[in-house]
Amino acid sequence: MALETWLIKVKKTISQSFDSVRAAPPPKTPVIKRSRVGVLAFEIAGIMPKLTHMWRFLSDENIAHLHNESICLEGVRKIVSDDDTFLLGLACAEIVENLRVLAKSVSRISKRCDDPILRTFETLFDEFANSDHDPYNWTLNSKEMEAKIKKMERYVTATAILYREIDNLTVIENKFEEIIDKQ
Repeated sequence: MALETWLIKVKKTISQSFDSVRAAPPPKTPVIKRSRVGVLAFEIAGIMPKLTHMWRFLSDENIAHLHNESICLEGVRKIVSDDDTFLLGLACAEIVENLRVLAKSVSRISKRCDDPILRTFETLFDEFANSDHDPYNWTLNSKEMEAKIKKMERYVTATAILYREIDNLTVIENKFEEIIDKQ
């Protein structure tokens, strides 16, 4: 039933597009530049949840939990160290390393961008990380970051839906090919 409904919608859309092509004269100059969804959309959607997780982990509540509970565990104190400063340093070093891994992932993707400044993201990030200088206004306040997080979450959701629909389309195409092969 759902397959029938979906196929009817596809048929209507295709016939409408053919009707509009026949009815309208061809444009003299291309006006609309079509955008394409590439494989990078899926790579970017894979990095965004990691970024949002990192932001949520760095909240005041989680850092207080880390400081007050995680480093105070008996096993941590016996196996690693009894020094609070050392344990907090280890936790901060791990957070910074995770941030650097994320930056490398973004850098790998940025090399494919059209914008020459974005292609040099790795160098710019290293410069930003090693100094207090922020020429590109990367530092955001909490409100701005929450807005970015919501936008990233919507993008990730849309990409996940797209991926699921691509899988569904592949299944339908395979079934359609089976039907044609049987005839």
